[in-house]
Amino acid sequence: MRSKANDEYLEQTFQDNLKRIPPFLRISKVTIGVGIALVVVILIGLAVVLVTRTSMDSYDSLTLLEGAVNGTGYILVAGILVGIVLLWFVACYALEKSAYRKASMAAAKMAELEEEHNRREYEPLLNTYIAPKEEKKRPDFCPECGEILLEDDTVCPKCGAKI
Repeated sequence: MRSKANDEYLEQTFQDNLKRIPPFLRISKVTIGVGIALVVVILIGLAVVLVTRTSMDSYDSLTLLEGAVNGTGYILVAGILVGIVLLWFVACYALEKSAYRKASMAAAKMAELEEEHNRREYEPLLNTYIAPKEEKKRPDFCPECGEILLEDDTVCPKCGAKI
């Protein structure tokens, strides 16, 4: 059973669970900005290192091999750093998802208890409730000739049959 009170309880519980998560582990504009800034700094640093390493004057095969190995190492280190930033975002997402899941389960339990309480409270009334008898519906067409009847007609205007 969904109700406004239940939705408010869900939101309040979720916010309480979020407060237990440290700010640097929550997804917010600040953490997204910091994460993007870190990735940009890492990529700019990688580009600067690779550009400065390849601008050597000597191009013998050993120097080129050493530069390739070093470049691969730099790319690997940058990849690891970017991976750490991505893992940070995954951890933030998982913590927030967990907080919502806990709040959702608590709200579902609250709704279940509320429904059980309402059922116990109102069950005696439901057992004594007598459904109203259905009124016999007047036909929209004359049963004799099929003429359309108006709401106030008690006699068919075409054939004169009693309705």
